[in-house]
Amino acid sequence: PLSDHTLGTDDGSYGFIDTNRQRKLNDTAVLISHSMTDTSSNGMCFEFFYHMYGEGIGTLTVYLQKEGFQPIPMWTLSGEQADSWFQGKVGFIVNSDHSILIEAKITRNDEGNIAIDDLSITNGYCPIFPTHATPIDSLTTTITPVITTGITTSPRPLTVYDCDFESDTCSSWNIVSKSELSWIRVQATIASQQDERNPPYDHTINQSNGYYLLLQLNKSIPFPNNNISSQLRSTTINNNRQCLEFWYFIYGPNVGILSVQKVSGSLSQVRWTTKGGKGYEWYHAQVNLQSPASDPTQFNIVIEGTWSADNRGLIAIDDITLLNGTCQTTTNQCDFDSDDSICGFQYDSTGEFNWTRSLASAVQQGLHPNVDHTTQTDTGYYMLAGGKNRNANDRALLLTPVQDRTAGSCLHFWYFLYASTQKMQLKVYLSPPGPYSWIFDSNFDNRWLYTQINIQNPSQSWQAVFEGQVLTQNPDVSIAIDDVSITRGLCPKPGDCTFEDDLCGWTTNDIDADMDWLIGQGILSFGTGPQYDHTTNTAQGKYLMIETSWPTKPGDRARLHSVVFDGTNGDAKCFRFWYHMYGDSIGTLNVYLFDGSYTHIWSLSGNRGNQWYEGQVSYVSMVPHQIIVEGIAGKDYLGDISIDDFTFTTSNCSIRPMNDSVPTIGTTLPSTLLTTTTRQTTIAPQSPWDCNFEQSVLCPTWAHDVTADFRWELKQGQTPTLNTGPSVDHTYGTPNGWYIYMEASYPQKYNQRSRIISAEIQGQKCLQFWYHMYGMDVNTLNVYIKINGQLGKPVWTRTRNQGNQWLKGQYAIFPPENTKFQIVFEGVVGQYGLGDIALDDIVVYVSCPNEDRLCTFEDPSLCNYINDVETQYNWTRTTGNDPLASGFKPSIDHTDGTSNGAYMLVDISKSSSNVTNQRARLISPVIVPNGEQCVEFWYYTDAEALSSASRLNLFVRTSTQLTNTSGYLIWSTNILQ
Repeated sequence: PLSDHTLGTDDGSYGFIDTNRQRKLNDTAVLISHSMTDTSSNGMCFEFFYHMYGEGIGTLTVYLQKEGFQPIPMWTLSGEQADSWFQGKVGFIVNSDHSILIEAKITRNDEGNIAIDDLSITNGYCPIFPTHATPIDSLTTTITPVITTGITTSPRPLTVYDCDFESDTCSSWNIVSKSELSWIRVQATIASQQDERNPPYDHTINQSNGYYLLLQLNKSIPFPNNNISSQLRSTTINNNRQCLEFWYFIYGPNVGILSVQKVSGSLSQVRWTTKGGKGYEWYHAQVNLQSPASDPTQFNIVIEGTWSADNRGLIAIDDITLLNGTCQTTTNQCDFDSDDSICGFQYDSTGEFNWTRSLASAVQQGLHPNVDHTTQTDTGYYMLAGGKNRNANDRALLLTPVQDRTAGSCLHFWYFLYASTQKMQLKVYLSPPGPYSWIFDSNFDNRWLYTQINIQNPSQSWQAVFEGQVLTQNPDVSIAIDDVSITRGLCPKPGDCTFEDDLCGWTTNDIDADMDWLIGQGILSFGTGPQYDHTTNTAQGKYLMIETSWPTKPGDRARLHSVVFDGTNGDAKCFRFWYHMYGDSIGTLNVYLFDGSYTHIWSLSGNRGNQWYEGQVSYVSMVPHQIIVEGIAGKDYLGDISIDDFTFTTSNCSIRPMNDSVPTIGTTLPSTLLTTTTRQTTIAPQSPWDCNFEQSVLCPTWAHDVTADFRWELKQGQTPTLNTGPSVDHTYGTPNGWYIYMEASYPQKYNQRSRIISAEIQGQKCLQFWYHMYGMDVNTLNVYIKINGQLGKPVWTRTRNQGNQWLKGQYAIFPPENTKFQIVFEGVVGQYGLGDIALDDIVVYVSCPNEDRLCTFEDPSLCNYINDVETQYNWTRTTGNDPLASGFKPSIDHTDGTSNGAYMLVDISKSSSNVTNQRARLISPVIVPNGEQCVEFWYYTDAEALSSASRLNLFVRTSTQLTNTSGYLIWSTNILQ
């Protein structure tokens, strides 16, 4: 091959045999796997890709070797197969230690290299593929039957309704088209040329020359505003007990709906439906078509694709089969859709009432789930425990089939608690009784929720008991369960997910989302997105992604909801994940905590390079909660965002990346002086008055002051006038982030003012914000505390050019007791146009953060700074408007820029010719060594120096040095300025 299969490039690697060297007929090369334990009754699937091109191609064979026995061929293929990579699969079941052998054999004296790539062994049996790779030897072997069980599938007679679309659309199926939309039979290679997103292979032969049925829009006519559907309709069927199976491909950020209906005359029942994009692969569907005996025995099957003008993506189907009887489930898995046998589940007579198998369309609407979880339709079934007409403490008990003793199994199920208050609860425990039980009694928006429970019962067989208990008299509430399964091995930790097999209970059905998170594999777009997943670091590995190609619109959102976690009991929980944000138009990735209200705890925007990075954030929640991961599309198609490998641990972790993402409550922020040039991280929302403007609107608790001359404007990127204003926001530090700014150019005039004003606030608060004042004509930014409609004097102010940087402002608010106030930000226009002023990340705390290495001297405690009693003068805390402070002094402080702001003053202005070598010395608290450190401060001099030798000095001395010593001089300046 000219390229490998993993990357599809000549940089990738693969394994091969080289026939160009001196080889003899029947020479072999053998690749042996590591030894593996028994597969259990579920079996395993070996998947690989092969390349067999050349006139001298020999034979490629896959063997199963049970330890102590001869290898048994499971899959074999000979001769030239064309110049392309093809997929091979074979399933096997074995009850002992074993290995997989891959053998390549030379059978002809000619060039014929055989190559293999992307080997994987996964849980679950799979049929052999391609079917003509079945070895003759494996069908007649007399070795232990357990080894060969499942190597070939049992034959099943074909029906007239089976259709793989390789020859035609099949005579027992008819296409019902609309002018705007129709199912069409298409060859994969032609379909992928028409639209690169269409499946590149069919499902039947997994080849580009295979055929499938594609839902195709007629782009030559306008698409209407309403939904349009196209149907694939069967001829009339007479047997009422049937199982429909087919394969479907549904991909895209906001794809349409695929459904299966059972139609008899004017009666139509939706028996199965799916919507929302899935991974870029074929998926298997199984639909029970059985109906009560009273229903008509003659019916038609309708496979319907529905589309609207807002939809985008693709829908395709392949390999339809129709089986007699109900679809098969096992005692370890039950969706309750097959029949009233409910998969061998049992009722317990000790309960006061029973669970009932309920049809979603037949139950009382508004009281019970209106769709089941399996099919997401009202024609699906679930198990229901209803509280109406029941007494307090009445119980309904449902037991799973008996399970073998286990050192570790996992019970999975979906549950629906239809109640706004705690009137019923679901309890799960073991029979015989064990030491543990699990109770579910929280309500999250009346919807299906996933959970999993570890089962460890190594001494005896067991059953899981689902107990629905009524807590109050005659409540109008209910509990439902669906899709119960038991798997070998302990459960993965709740929320942990690699996305290799499924979504691990995470869901994408957010009604407010504009698109879906999709399962990605390999490279899906050039210039954006990853080449590999993070878990396996291969192109075969899976991850989640948002697809931002047309017609996704800028600002479209996809949301991923976790399972419901228990409260953290006061402990911190750390959510770790990997993200890939590569492309010129990357939007935003957000993480929210939902515990009845939404808290924004992590966020990142912009291009981060073609690499996977780890993100993490910690949080605390005292109640059941969910984590929501949101992706927001950027301005064009180069904006795919991908996520992978979620883990949750009980620990307090720092936010990562440290300087970009929005930190959670409780995260320790690095101390900063007000003049720092390093952009600091932004505190997550602390109060209703917090605002980072990322919703591209002024936050609800802020408003424009209608009495001002003009308004602040929302902005991304550089302000319109060069050499003034910011080029990035403060929240994310990218051109995609939002902030507000005051435009100083025409038509604004000198000294005009713009103001925003908060909603009313009460009590002591701490205001913190970030401001940007860059330009040679910058005038003033003021902060007022408005009480009883009076603006008063500014409590914080800055004037003139502060440099091209975001700076932090802070002001502690101490209003009169029981007095409401409003915060007002005011920008004042300078004399000319280079005077833009910007604001971002407004936060209102209950009290100012304890930044123990920053001292503004606003607090009379002086941050534990003290005067040296051995010196002749003292430093004194004062303000610009303090009438008791004499001598030359600043009229405003530096922190707030106002006359009531505090600072430290030493008055050496008194004229005295004999005052020389006199000192005032201010000593800091003891500082713990921490490598190299930096001291920053602001100083002000305005006096006739007593001598040219008068200086301001800064010393460092050890905490053990005696007083009246200065220590080591690290900075000094002459007072004369």
